[in-house]
Amino acid sequence: MNPCNNGVYNGWMVDKPIIIRNEKGSPYQARFTLKVKREYRNKNNRYDYDYIPMRLFGESRLKLIENIKKGDALAISGAMRSGCYEKDGNKIYEIYVNVDSISFSPKNSEKSAVEGTNQQKKSNTFISDIMEEFDLPFK
Repeated sequence: MNPCNNGVYNGWMVDKPIIIRNEKGSPYQARFTLKVKREYRNKNNRYDYDYIPMRLFGESRLKLIENIKKGDALAISGAMRSGCYEKDGNKIYEIYVNVDSISFSPKNSEKSAVEGTNQQKKSNTFISDIMEEFDLPFK
């Protein structure tokens, strides 16, 4: 594993994964896209998203994909890979993340991620109100 080429990507499944099968019909790869929010806002004060192609290899690891659906929030670690192939006489270049591990995020959908943000704001306000009632040496 190359530590210079690894990353963690937190985002949402764009669509159902595509399963790639070998010539015998056995699954050996899953391809999917993860929607990842950028850490800064654009000039319209909104967040932009990157759509990052992901690939998961290994028959035993593909069982994870059966439980993942569109909109699920995931934390994925993996390494960037690039490739090149020829199609119709043209060179096609591609880049993707070779998935090492997948975790379900505590927020299991985009909708609950928004709801979770609102809940966190309410929780922080509640904690602030409680701390104001007490004369604590830290605030």
